Amino acid sequence: MQAIDWKSDQSSAQKLGQNLIRFKQQKISGTLHVQSKVNNRKIRSRIIVLQDGQITYAGKSIPNVQELAEKIGQKYKPHVINVALGVAVEKVSSQSSIRELLGLLVKMRVLTWQEIEDFINHQVVLILEQLVPYPSQLSLEHSIPLDLSFGEDHHGLDISNIIKQLRLRQAQWHALKKYIPSMEAVPQLPENAAPKITDISIRRHLQGLVDGQSSLIDIAQKTGKDPLQIARSYLSWAQIDWIRFIHVESKTEVQSKTAPKQVKQSVVKQKNIVSSKNTDLPTILTVDDSPTVQSVIQSALEGKYNILLAKNAFEGFKVLNRQQIDLMLLDVNMPGINGLKMCKTLRNMPEFKELPIVMLTAQNTRVDKLKGQIAGSTHYLNKPFTNEELVNTIERYIAQKVTN
Repeated sequence: MQAIDWKSDQSSAQKLGQNLIRFKQQKISGTLHVQSKVNNRKIRSRIIVLQDGQITYAGKSIPNVQELAEKIGQKYKPHVINVALGVAVEKVSSQSSIRELLGLLVKMRVLTWQEIEDFINHQVVLILEQLVPYPSQLSLEHSIPLDLSFGEDHHGLDISNIIKQLRLRQAQWHALKKYIPSMEAVPQLPENAAPKITDISIRRHLQGLVDGQSSLIDIAQKTGKDPLQIARSYLSWAQIDWIRFIHVESKTEVQSKTAPKQVKQSVVKQKNIVSSKNTDLPTILTVDDSPTVQSVIQSALEGKYNILLAKNAFEGFKVLNRQQIDLMLLDVNMPGINGLKMCKTLRNMPEFKELPIVMLTAQNTRVDKLKGQIAGSTHYLNKPFTNEELVNTIERYIAQKVTN
């Protein structure tokens, strides 16, 4: 086994990516063993399989052939994979060949090579995301224990394309950084938080997985989900203080009431500014006194809509007086003029009678919804909401407005 080296200085954080590019150029084949130093207490060990410089697999260890095939099948064809796999296993000439086993499943039309490649590509991206930011010790073993490749031409994954995906994900993590320090952050249930969680499934999830010790990566591995997906869900729950985050290094709590000071400054500077200058996009006004919520909304809608921000009803009215908008997101609980009063006032003004107004609130009782209807709201969206729920709601009413 060829040892490459270990460096603990900050510049070595890019070393893994640089070596993978070099391996691609030199068409190296083998198994790369990586140990990344996450912090003074934690070393993360992973393996990367290379074939002619292209990545064909990455994980904690070399997988069992049948278990890997079943895992891929469960994602795309869960109802037939077990039966099909039983048939395929009987037909393969080598029980250790993942290429042959997957090839049979492709011939049986249970899977496609594109599905197989997409599955492994996503796993490789998640693995490298957990390694690349840190100083790493690399050792290359010139043997290939897994004969995995993709398509009829037996190709692997291009590291250049993977690096592009990692950069995109890095930007998405950065959008959450003001509240979630990193993928290593540890979520924690605040004291007396459980009684506030009205959704039983969310309460069970948090009580079962959020133990104050497990990081977002740990929870993602337990649930078989993407850590970034987990982070987005948890961020919406953190908006109403159902969870808080602990930084992995300093163990410092990042609380919903205190952490957003930096966020607040950022949002105040951007208030009433269109986040995208594409005049072809519909314009959304979001009126909310929470910088964290404003940041979440911006992240979810960026690139899809022009976004205008107002931190209270007074600023919201000022925007409406000088700017035509297509939909308004309105927080119910704001100091001064609350969302209900603002909504009712707008409905008494002829120019805003047909404006879609989506009210956002953590209150989820029939009385609260009735108050929203009486005030004239178009839709009532409960916090915490997911990005998908927010986007789907907006698209629904924007589409209705266009067709009317």
